[in-house]
Amino acid sequence: MFMSRTATHRIVSEYQIWVVFAILIAGLILFVWQRIRYDIVAILMLLAVGLTGILSFEELFSGFSNHAIITIAAALIIAKALENSGILDKFQEHLLKFKKRPMIPFIILLAVVGLVSGFINDIAALAITLPIALSLAHHMKINPSKMLIPLAYASIIGGSLTLIGTASNIVMGSIVKRELGRPLEIFEFFPVGIVLIAVFIVVFFVLGKRVLPSRDSPYAGEKFDLPEYLAEIQVTDKSRFIDKTIGDLEEEFEIDVVRVIREHHERDMPKSHTRIGLGDMLIVKTDVEILNKLTKGTGLTPISDASDKTKDLQVIEVVVLPDSPVINKTAKQLRLRDHFDVSLLGISRHNSTLTKRVDEVRIKIADVLLLEAAQADLQNTLQELQCVPLRRRGISLHSQAPTKITLAIAIVAIALSAFGIFPVEISLSIGAVAMLLTKSISLKEVYSTIHWPILILIGAIIPFGIAMENTGADIFIAERILQMGITEPLIALAIIFIATTLLSNVINNVAAAVFMAPVALQISNILDVSGFPMIMGVIFGAAVPYLTPISHHSNLLVMEAGGYKFQDYLRLGIPMTIITMIVVLLLIPILWPFR
Repeated sequence: MFMSRTATHRIVSEYQIWVVFAILIAGLILFVWQRIRYDIVAILMLLAVGLTGILSFEELFSGFSNHAIITIAAALIIAKALENSGILDKFQEHLLKFKKRPMIPFIILLAVVGLVSGFINDIAALAITLPIALSLAHHMKINPSKMLIPLAYASIIGGSLTLIGTASNIVMGSIVKRELGRPLEIFEFFPVGIVLIAVFIVVFFVLGKRVLPSRDSPYAGEKFDLPEYLAEIQVTDKSRFIDKTIGDLEEEFEIDVVRVIREHHERDMPKSHTRIGLGDMLIVKTDVEILNKLTKGTGLTPISDASDKTKDLQVIEVVVLPDSPVINKTAKQLRLRDHFDVSLLGISRHNSTLTKRVDEVRIKIADVLLLEAAQADLQNTLQELQCVPLRRRGISLHSQAPTKITLAIAIVAIALSAFGIFPVEISLSIGAVAMLLTKSISLKEVYSTIHWPILILIGAIIPFGIAMENTGADIFIAERILQMGITEPLIALAIIFIATTLLSNVINNVAAAVFMAPVALQISNILDVSGFPMIMGVIFGAAVPYLTPISHHSNLLVMEAGGYKFQDYLRLGIPMTIITMIVVLLLIPILWPFR
């Protein structure tokens, strides 16, 4: 059991505790503010505890030598190789065969996404199945808004199945090994995780369709066309609209012209009587169908930097994934045609009004882009851009990899850890190298797959947990919690779960877990119970951020396609959080007894 570091063993001033709290509060504010990326916030917090002398220089960068770093990197490589194998593509055609009982394939899809997310990146599992879910919604004549939040939740819950399911699980594994003296097994969480998936499917079947909105979605129809694209068109010498007014154009095509650019002079919100001239560039808001009509036989052409018109070009709508290289950059900065052989025709962002030129808009996570690319190169293009198509076109985000070999390597790597032959970081490293040697993943993909910001976050935030321990800040918080008259371990476990869940809904869940772990361990010490059940409260609390679209990239990814508003996540998220807490409080004391 975890042994206390009491005040007698720590000669530190109360001043240092308040310094740690000040840094913690400042860090939490910056995490919530989201103007500075989370890894930079973690580095600032790390430097603050170093410059104030709370940590020695040896301790300051100890997080980057933590085995959690190599474990996460290896897990990401194996997950990408499994994604390349097309493991989720094998069954999608079969799901559409259920016509008499159309809800069955979606329930199967939820179960599969949940199970697969325990082993591959949850965003990858969601991205691969999002077009399938939209197709199912169309075939079942159900609004996608009834289905996509559940799909996102399934990918989130799946992370609680295994030690490698989420980055927070892996980091907590390293903390448990250091503080409690034994490593967590790779399937240690599986009994709780599988119950959570089963309970979630029941909740969705009973409650989900009732509480989720039937809001009109851009993807409710067969074509899944997205309204309110910001697009840019140019008036050529063949246009019949030369010398006609903006009002004439808007009335004929039911579009909204938000800007006119003429000879380097820009006019926002032009008047309806403004006349259109040769060479004018018009920034318009419209949907794909009208844009196609607008640019056929009218002498109005979409602005495209495409130089090779001999290729068989295709227009496609895609969603930007969290690891995309285009995030926070403009099309002008990216030089999309030069670097990716693709043109950006339009861009849409949920609940945002865009009026800049298309190539001047900074692209964000979950933006929907209207792209033009060569049909032959489309799959490779989307793979490089890390964008997922919103129509099922036989396009996938993965390259072709040997499915059987890839699956065998993954099973062996997991088995090496599960049977205790090697520690998890060694087992997964062996698997990652084997994936590379068998060409299940390319060297270029290895470096692009590793999510460097999350590794930097982990390396920088782990020492902050040590700072809380060194100063006694963890004991201070634990004692204040227990001073509320809490003597029952189960009540303390509930408080730990709730606090961690609330934190993980507003800041990165890895940071939430690292902040709460020392407090949970000190509470267990003061109550004289095992540290394992309390630490499990942190692990499962950090693994289920259901409540907001910003709490997890899966939630954000479905926001546009489902036409969701912020409060829609609360409708199902609050019941699911309460039900998850009940399941956790019932199972944790059985699987990890307090004494």
